[in-house]
Order: sequence, then structure tokens, then C-alpha cells
Amino acid sequence: MKHKAKILYRFVMIIAALCGIIDILFKLNLIPELPFSFNDDEHTKKNEQPVVVVVEKRVEVPVQKDSVQNEPVQNVQPKTSEQNVSQEKIDREPQINYVDKPPEDDKVTAETFIGMKDFYDQQISELVADVNAHLNKNRDYRNARHLLDIAQNLVNEIRKTEDKVIKQKFHNEPFKNQLIRVISAEFTRADGIREGLESNLNGGTWKAGFERGHIGKLQFDKENAALNKMYDNLIRK
Repeated sequence: MKHKAKILYRFVMIIAALCGIIDILFKLNLIPELPFSFNDDEHTKKNEQPVVVVVEKRVEVPVQKDSVQNEPVQNVQPKTSEQNVSQEKIDREPQINYVDKPPEDDKVTAETFIGMKDFYDQQISELVADVNAHLNKNRDYRNARHLLDIAQNLVNEIRKTEDKVIKQKFHNEPFKNQLIRVISAEFTRADGIREGLESNLNGGTWKAGFERGHIGKLQFDKENAALNKMYDNLIRK
């Protein structure tokens, strides 16, 4: 029993000696002091990089008044809806200044009117294609006011050209008369389409107008073939 007590006493003394040695080492800063707690938030704040917010400033560039050339303001009259519709197409129409006296040569005048005739033929064909395409997607033409405007504008232009041909003096009167017949047929083609569209927009049927336009097309094909032959003979002279 006494032997066990002595062993326990010696063990306690060894522990006490070790504690004393450790304490001395701490005091001499030979052993770094370990923290007993770790604050994640505080550690995170220490390691956070500062956020820099860049605010872009709008730089106003002064305009030099001397470097800007102001265009003269023109007094422009507002266009009507009829003038706005397909105006780009009508602007491509060949122009002619007719004279009261016959020109020395019919070739130049004839060439101009032939160009206008062909121009209207193309425009009417495009209008027919648009009319057919519209009916493929719609039951009728009651929402096709734009097509009616194009047809009306085209009719007006063809009528003006017909009046120019009538006033124009030609040495070759048969050619002039044939040209009038062709342009008159083109008028019937375009006006028949206009009539059919207008009738349908007002609650009626387009059938009668379109049939009239078709008759104009048949007439145009016949008269135009004869005119082209006369024109070929004219330019060969």
C-alpha cells in the first residue's frame, strides 16, 4: 500500500514539474500562444477585399455650331394618301415633254411612249400578283385599302399618259393611233382591278370589275403585239 502511494506521489510530482516547465516556456515566448476560439465572421472580414464601385460619368461633348451646316427648310405640303401609295413606283415613270409641232423624227418620241407603256404593263402585272396573294390569305378585299389606293393611283397616271399621247404630234399617225389603243387597254386593265376592289370594300363583289380588267388584258395583248411590230418598223427607218 505504501509502495503504491509512493508511485502516485512521484507521478504527481512529475506532472507538476512538467507544468512548471511549460509555464516557464510560455513566459519566455518559446511556445506560441494558441487561441481557444476562432471567429469565422471576424476572420472573413479581415480577408475580404474592398469592393470598388466604379461610377461612369457621362461626358458631354460640346457641339461646335460652326461645323454644323443647316439645310434650308423647305415649305413641304403634306402628301395625300393617294400620293403616298406606290409613289416610288410612279416616280420611275419615264417622262416626256410633248410639243405642238411634229418632231423631225418620231423615233425619240415613240421610244419614250413605248417605255411608258411597258412600265405600266409591269406595274399592272405586279398589282395583279399582289391582289391574288391577298386573296390567298384572306376571304375578301375588305381590309385591302392599300391595294385600292395603288390601283387608283395607277389609273390616274395611265390616264395622264393617254392625254399626252393624244396631244403629241406624230408624223406617223397610224403608229400614234395604235399607241392610244394600247394605252387605253392598259387603262381598262387597271381600272377593272380598281373597280373590283372598290366594290368589295363597299360590301359588293369584285367579280364584275375583275372580269372587265381581264377583258382589258386580252385587248392589250392583241393591240400591243401589233404596236410592237409597228415600232420595230419605225426604228429601222
